Amino acid sequence: MHTTGPHAILYAHANSTAELDAQHAAVTAYCQDRGLDLVTEFHDVGDRRHGLDMLLHAATDPAVSYVITPHWSPDHLTSSEVLSIQEILAHYGVWLVGFTTQDETDGATA
Repeated sequence: MHTTGPHAILYAHANSTAELDAQHAAVTAYCQDRGLDLVTEFHDVGDRRHGLDMLLHAATDPAVSYVITPHWSPDHLTSSEVLSIQEILAHYGVWLVGFTTQDETDGATA
């Protein structure tokens, strides 16, 4: 998906590829609804962190405005790591947007 809106990066973390597919669909719909240009995506399965490392490198690009993730913060990160990531993104002027999909809440509403 490429629009003329602000650039966004998808970050997904899950325990299976099926979960990643569902998260990708949710973030794609989120971006389309808000006119964001989803330019790339990174993901990790289980305790892997390669996607997160690549995301932090990509976020240094001044064209990137948002990191969109349906699940923040990933369970495999410590609270110190989460805070550090949030500070790095803020340093580069990148907004971290996290949301929970209906499936992840088992139908509960806020």
